[in-house]
Amino acid sequence: GDNVDAFAIGVGIGDANFPVNLVTTTGLRTPFYQWLSLIAQQLPNFVQIASAEPTLSLLVAALQAAELDDDLAEPGPFTVFAPTNAAIEEFMADNNLTPEQLLQSPQLSAILLYHVVPSKIMAGDITEGLQVNTLQGGPLTFSINGGAKVNDANIIAADIVASNGVIHLIDAILIPAP
Repeated sequence: GDNVDAFAIGVGIGDANFPVNLVTTTGLRTPFYQWLSLIAQQLPNFVQIASAEPTLSLLVAALQAAELDDDLAEPGPFTVFAPTNAAIEEFMADNNLTPEQLLQSPQLSAILLYHVVPSKIMAGDITEGLQVNTLQGGPLTFSINGGAKVNDANIIAADIVASNGVIHLIDAILIPAP
C-alpha cells in the first residue's frame, strides 16, 4: 500500500468524483473509502496480534503445531475466542498433559477450530442464548446473564479488532461435543 505521512485533520464534501474527502496536513484530498481501506490494511491480523501478546504464546504454539496459523492470517472475517496461557495451563493440569502432549494431540486441530467462527461477532452482537457454528462445525452458545460467556468460558476481554476479524479472550478451553 501507499505510505501515508500525514494525519487526517478534517472531512469535507467534495465534487461528484470525491463525494467525501479527508484533507490531510499536506493538503492531499483522498476519498474516504480509500482511507478506510488503508486503515484496515494497517491493522495487524489475528495471528500477528496473538504473536505479539505474551499471554497468548501457548495458543500461538498450538496454532503453529496444528498448522492453522497461516489459515488464521487470511482475510476472514473471523471471530476468535482465544484462551489465555492461564486457561491452557489449567486445561493441561486438569488433564495431566504436558505441553508436548497437548501439541501432539490428534484432537488439537478440531479443538482450535472450535474456537473460531467464520464471521465477525462483536460483543454488542452477543445475546442470551445466541448460537453460532464454528469452523470445526459444532455450535457455540452464549450467555450474558452474570457476565458474558461462550459455552462455559468467561469472556475476559472483548472486541480486540484485527484486520481479519475480532478476538475475544476467554478463561477456559472450549471443547467440542464428541
